[in-house]
Amino acid sequence: MQFAEPATLELRQEDQPMRQKPFAPPAKNLPPRSTLINRNIMVSGRRTSVRLEPEMWTALLDIARRENQTIHAIATLVSERKKPETSLTAAIRVFCLAYYRSALGDKT
Repeated sequence: MQFAEPATLELRQEDQPMRQKPFAPPAKNLPPRSTLINRNIMVSGRRTSVRLEPEMWTALLDIARRENQTIHAIATLVSERKKPETSLTAAIRVFCLAYYRSALGDKT
């Protein structure tokens, strides 16, 4: 199989990529950047924000799809069943872990 010669592009002045400032490392006394994602959800009809890792958002969405529910409905259920001193974010993480452990048949 033969491939055609690669096409060459001529960039005009306005098509040239903009020069960016060189990346500067963060200051030594600043904390590292968070990888958490903040999203607004509805819990019991009220808007609230939750910060979770991308993997936790994916897990929550997967659980909601499997259960034919919305993320909002799952979060409302978790909120209603959590201990008052537990944050919603922590309760959602524990819920996701317990859901997957249950799916694997782990009873511990």
